[in-house]
Amino acid sequence: MSFDPKVSMSFVGREAHESDESRTAAAAAAATDVSLFNQDACAASRFVYVEGDDVQVDAFCGALADELRAERPLSSAYATPLGNEIRNEIDVLRGLEPVYRVWGDYDGSGLVVRSDEPVDFYPTSKTVNVVTVPSLADAVRHANVATQTVGVYPASRITGLRDALASMGVQRVVGLGAVAANIEGLPHDGFYPLRRVMRWVLDDSQATPDR
Repeated sequence: MSFDPKVSMSFVGREAHESDESRTAAAAAAATDVSLFNQDACAASRFVYVEGDDVQVDAFCGALADELRAERPLSSAYATPLGNEIRNEIDVLRGLEPVYRVWGDYDGSGLVVRSDEPVDFYPTSKTVNVVTVPSLADAVRHANVATQTVGVYPASRITGLRDALASMGVQRVVGLGAVAANIEGLPHDGFYPLRRVMRWVLDDSQATPDR
């Protein structure tokens, strides 16, 4: 039994901009999912699509960069420092403000890149690409069959997005910050792994031949 490579993402609604408290709560939830196992897990988010204007999204990015520096139960304060290839990519983007904007450093403590379209490189080592979208419905087009988990803030927005996400091939939709709160035995990557690793034996002694 094998699991295909997957990439996970997060959706943050404009509700996150209603107050400083809501922004901090959304940023903390996003940081929890981004830094899961120092971003070495398929369920760890690498792209965060945020609904809002540039000022609102930049404020969220700053809060997210702060939250990524924190040590959490399933992540450390520092992941592996970024390699030269990604560093070179980000150095180029740093020179393209305001189209792109970067928060953080390359030491593994967390780095945020804000853009209008997803970046071409693969975010790792607590690096996340925040993509500005006019609405979360517009972010759905970036999901596909390789998208494992989508965390949504606030969770009340899931109902309006789940059918469209399922049609794109997404396997799991969950409230932002709860990506690690999985229950053993439930589907993973679109199937039931525990059932496949078991050998099923049927006692069919009660069966009778057709007459």
